[in-house]
Amino acid sequence: MLIRSAQIELFDNADTPHFTSKLTAHIRDDFPQHTAVLGDEGVREVVRYGMAQSKTHQFTQQSTVSLFTDLTLLLGRHFDTDPQIPWASWMLSADAALPELDRGQRLHTAATAYLNEVSGPANEFIDAAQSRLLNEPVQINATSSAAFGKDVSQRLDRVWPEKNRQLTEESRSALIRDAVAKARLYKIESQTGALMCIVMMFLLGSGFDKDPMFAWAQKILSSDLERDAKLQQLHQASMTCLRQWCAKS
Repeated sequence: MLIRSAQIELFDNADTPHFTSKLTAHIRDDFPQHTAVLGDEGVREVVRYGMAQSKTHQFTQQSTVSLFTDLTLLLGRHFDTDPQIPWASWMLSADAALPELDRGQRLHTAATAYLNEVSGPANEFIDAAQSRLLNEPVQINATSSAAFGKDVSQRLDRVWPEKNRQLTEESRSALIRDAVAKARLYKIESQTGALMCIVMMFLLGSGFDKDPMFAWAQKILSSDLERDAKLQQLHQASMTCLRQWCAKS
């Protein structure tokens, strides 16, 4: 879960010819596990997304666009607006007067430190979290919103304590609020539906439902299945994904 150690240096503008193929080759070479899941079209979609979304943050150099795309894979789709990592949004929007490469270097440094703390220098923390989640029950029966929030916090700490420690009460509340809204959007509104959205956002990133890495989630959530059938399929697919990923780790 480490970012490539190359320095953030001045390279050609990202709009120059052949950068798309250069970035595609970089992903295939440096993210083989992701590439195996994404397939050729998924990799191309990640490249398109990274190039387009990085422009909204005034990243136009090849090095900063590449960094943004790397972080999309490492932190999840929509990491730049994810309430779980507010520092990313702040760094991308603050100090707009700073040179682009300075902003990129600061983001690179902060993201490297965060990933070391949360995922572990050798990915040992996130590997353990994925294994623990396989044995985590999905049932929940909280009697109030406060009890629901307490249960969620305890579960997140049990599954991935290193990441849960990085959450503030404000960011954890925002995670729960966004997950409840997502469950409502996809018509799985229930305590179980909200919990499943929370856990997937926690482990996979807040935009997991739009991420080609997890195309199975978008397919199930957008289906016409009844709520309970949708939840059952979502749980089964997520467990299958975890087992496959753990086997590759």
